[in-house]
Amino acid sequence: MQGEEVKSKKPNYLILASIGIIAIAILLFCYLGLLVSKDIIYPNIKIEGINIGYLTKEEAKEKITEKYSEKPEEKKLEVFYGKQQWSYTYDQLGVSQDVDKTLEEAYESGKEGNLFHKMNAYISLKSKGKNLSMKVAMDKDKIKEITKKLNEEIKQDAVDAKIKFEKDKFITTKEKNGLALKEEETISLLEESITQKKNQRIELPVITTAPKIKEEMLKGIKEKMVGFSTKFNGSSWQRGQNIKIAASKIDGKIVLPGEVFSINQVISPITKDNGYLDAPVIVDGQLEPGVGGGVCQVSTTMFNAAVRANLEIVERRHHSFPVHYVPIGQDAMISGDWSDMKFKNTLDSPIYIQMYVNGSTLTTNIYGDNNGVYQEIKLQTDILSTLAPKISYKEDKNQYKDYKKEEKTPKTGYKANVYKVIYKNGKQIKKELLHRDYYRPVNGLIVVGTKEKEVSKEKEKPKEKSPKAPTKPKDPKPEEKPSEQKPKPSEQKPNPEQNPTGTQSEKVPRDE
Repeated sequence: MQGEEVKSKKPNYLILASIGIIAIAILLFCYLGLLVSKDIIYPNIKIEGINIGYLTKEEAKEKITEKYSEKPEEKKLEVFYGKQQWSYTYDQLGVSQDVDKTLEEAYESGKEGNLFHKMNAYISLKSKGKNLSMKVAMDKDKIKEITKKLNEEIKQDAVDAKIKFEKDKFITTKEKNGLALKEEETISLLEESITQKKNQRIELPVITTAPKIKEEMLKGIKEKMVGFSTKFNGSSWQRGQNIKIAASKIDGKIVLPGEVFSINQVISPITKDNGYLDAPVIVDGQLEPGVGGGVCQVSTTMFNAAVRANLEIVERRHHSFPVHYVPIGQDAMISGDWSDMKFKNTLDSPIYIQMYVNGSTLTTNIYGDNNGVYQEIKLQTDILSTLAPKISYKEDKNQYKDYKKEEKTPKTGYKANVYKVIYKNGKQIKKELLHRDYYRPVNGLIVVGTKEKEVSKEKEKPKEKSPKAPTKPKDPKPEEKPSEQKPKPSEQKPNPEQNPTGTQSEKVPRDE
């Protein structure tokens, strides 16, 4: 009987033990649940070795601020290229400690997922711990600015090969490669080093830059292809100086195959600071003083040489009226940003431009490779019609009737076709239309006075004789004839056979 009683008690112990274990488990679960639900950082979490476990974010921030000693103004990053090296503090790089972001990461550590995941993370962190690096905030604009400055110090511009025409032969100078910093790659390396704290000494990445013109390319410049000259005798000294300045800027230029040459781009800015002087320019059909007067003769001379070298004319405009230094339709006007003279090198090799002034003659020579094709090109102008200008009169009531002044000089207009005529061995082989030009007539304007001259009506009163003794009268002289006075030029009658302006109907401009 007693053995049976013992057996009956054992199951009761097991039940009690099971209940106790379950109760403890429930208590532990509840306790862990309370711990993981607290508004604190999980245990054994560190920032740069400083333990902030079980602390609120505010408490942790206070502890980090107090104990973290690394300051941006003290921490440095070094960069180098070859023997050159530079050192920057994090403060100079625009780097600052982002304590709030780092604390946010510490606070969120282990709190992802459901309650069971959080409990498991809590227990794991308590036993193993976790150390976080201090996050940083970067001013990317500052890093870009420093990178640009580094490039300025490292950069070496590539030097083009050069060619000179001296004593009837060409002399070449070999090209030089350049050097430049890979800016985007440098920015990435700096940011990676700062954020990941991998390397505080960085070798800067550079690239070799090739020159545009190489000596080998210049070997294609073999012979004189064409030459063209214009004269500016009779021009003012200032206009001649402008021509010399512009010509010197073009002289020695190389135009590569497929490249477009712009006169404006080469000789600009046309300002007094750049050496240009005031000389007559065409404004609204009239000649007026302006900075750079005369440079159109440079563009015209270059245009004629380019056409005769059989190069492609990309842009060209004529003047508002014909100029004296080339036939009608063979001029090329430039003005500001809206009118340029451009041509394209359609050859397979570079061309070399020589431009110089000798006395009052401007000459352009183009050198290159004719590729065995020897031909002569001329321009031919066909005048289709001549358009006479109109003369208008404007009355000025403040001027007398004999007043006459030409306010606008009339200019004859023209319609013309210009042809490019190609000769080989002295025979014409081709004739093609180059362009059509229309020079509008410039109407004249004469100001005439309408005011009448007033005639004085007062007569001179006779003088009273003084009561002096009579004197002996002088011998009478022979009667003098009155001298004939020629009328003043303003009083002469106009010859009906002359132009109403008193000048030729077309003034040939000398200084445009």
